Amino acid sequence: MRDVELALRRGHLLTLDSHRRIFPEGTLLIDQGRLVDVGPDQALDGTYHARDVVDLAGAVVHPGLVDAHTHVAWHLTRCWKSEEQDPDRLWSELEYPLITHIEPRDEELGTALACAEMALNGTTTFCDTGSCLHLEAAVAGARRIGLRGIMGYLLADVGLDHPRLKLSSRQCAELLERAIVEFPWDEDHLVGCAACLIGMGTASDELLRQARALADDHGVPVVMHESFCALAPHDAQRRYQGRLPVPRLDELGLLDRPTTLVHMNQVTTAELEILREKRPAVVHCPTAGMIYGLGAARHALFPEMLAAGVPVALGTDSCHWGNNFNLWRSLYLAVALHREARARPSVIADATALEMATRHGARAVGLEHAIGSLEPGKQADLVIHRRDRPELWPLLFPVRNLVFGCGGATIDAVLVQGRYVVRNGRLTNVDLEDLLAEAQEAALALAHRIGLVTPL
Repeated sequence: MRDVELALRRGHLLTLDSHRRIFPEGTLLIDQGRLVDVGPDQALDGTYHARDVVDLAGAVVHPGLVDAHTHVAWHLTRCWKSEEQDPDRLWSELEYPLITHIEPRDEELGTALACAEMALNGTTTFCDTGSCLHLEAAVAGARRIGLRGIMGYLLADVGLDHPRLKLSSRQCAELLERAIVEFPWDEDHLVGCAACLIGMGTASDELLRQARALADDHGVPVVMHESFCALAPHDAQRRYQGRLPVPRLDELGLLDRPTTLVHMNQVTTAELEILREKRPAVVHCPTAGMIYGLGAARHALFPEMLAAGVPVALGTDSCHWGNNFNLWRSLYLAVALHREARARPSVIADATALEMATRHGARAVGLEHAIGSLEPGKQADLVIHRRDRPELWPLLFPVRNLVFGCGGATIDAVLVQGRYVVRNGRLTNVDLEDLLAEAQEAALALAHRIGLVTPL
């Protein structure tokens, strides 16, 4: 007889393990933040004593979602981008002024607001690919909600024209190491730092080598943007002696050990062969590609990457590039867009899409051994859906129902490390009404400092 803290009984369990096992009437045993056992309720009944037992009465349960690309610290500026601003104008007219005027309190509240939205939509882990100017404040914002996540400084040593970003490769490496040491990233620390860089021509060869060395020393992945738009391959060839982005990274040794490449909308078939061999994690952000018409469906090779065994995760991106932190939207688009573009309804299967948002996301953040599926020994990061919403019914094909019908509308509870961060559809660690009021006041003040004209 085992003693455990929590038993979740009679749930419809989608384990997302390597066999994609489903237990229509399953039980999860949780103790000290981990899954002790997962299996049919009948088989586990009588094998444990639980301090707390919850009868899920058939509610659908699956691993927590992993949003593998975000920029949470800037979330107070959600939807500030005008329809006329292309990516170049966005940097010069909005993001550079934001970098000038954003304050620690803005990053704390922006991060808390973003994490609140993610939690309520079933995301338990996120990766901010380096957008913080006030890292300690942003980390505090994430901790208010209780999610698991990677965060990092906004770092570049070439290519960006802003005084706060004119750093040497040595200065960038020092900040990277400081962040990784101060905020360790592993399964036991909810919020930590990896070797995050902006990338896409803003990191010199020297900085990339130093980031790789730091990542190896501390056991974290290198995470960076790459090949976002059609100009990226041409720009890389111009800057780096005719080398395309993926061969350049390979020559520098980035792809020999855990590396996560975000966007990758413009990849050649020759680059695909390197990805097939080295298998870095790739993060597909369909909403960001669609908003700017950058080829995330028309030109990208994400179905081919998946077929080649490349772990393709999903991301929402940011308040200027996706405008939401609901990963279910990205999941749905990843399925629908590529089916339309390839005229093949099975090009990305619904179960594959759910794996992209869980197992592949876990690989992208360097925690595939700890999260991403419901298996004994892994962290108890999971989502429980309500049974009283029509989006899940009739409950014959739950994976399809989740991918195509539900989104976050049916989420009842979210656990991270075995602790509720959402229960009965409400955040457990903060008063949402108070957070929204704080965020609104801070956003208006930030808009005023930047000089943005608002309707309010």
